[in-house]
Amino acid sequence: MSDKKYPRELRVKLDDATYLSLRTLADKRGESMAIVTRRILSQSLQTNSALDASDILLSTVRKAVAQELRQTENRLANICAKSAIASASTENLVTYILKNKNEPNLKMIRDAARKRGVAYIREPLEQIMQAYSEESDT
Repeated sequence: MSDKKYPRELRVKLDDATYLSLRTLADKRGESMAIVTRRILSQSLQTNSALDASDILLSTVRKAVAQELRQTENRLANICAKSAIASASTENLVTYILKNKNEPNLKMIRDAARKRGVAYIREPLEQIMQAYSEESDT
């Protein structure tokens, strides 16, 4: 019966420590060393197969996520570019208007506005919203 169920034979040489561990495990479970060895070998092969499959799956998921994020990244880059163009256009227009008004401190006004703009960008959104609500209250 065992020849029909397990048609392949594998002979393995073991060191003393491995043999004793295998013997102890078999005795503890009340099974033969062959059954314990087959189970350990089978479980190890399944574990290795699962690890290989998870590596492939992880690689595939990473590629898919990167591809999806690329679209969002491109969209955000386009929005940032449009925002930069709008900001530069606005600054140019304000400079033009101040020049036409013959503003004597044009450079000083522009530098101060740029500093305030940088501070504005660095402030947390909550502080900005609070400042606007305080202005509307007064």
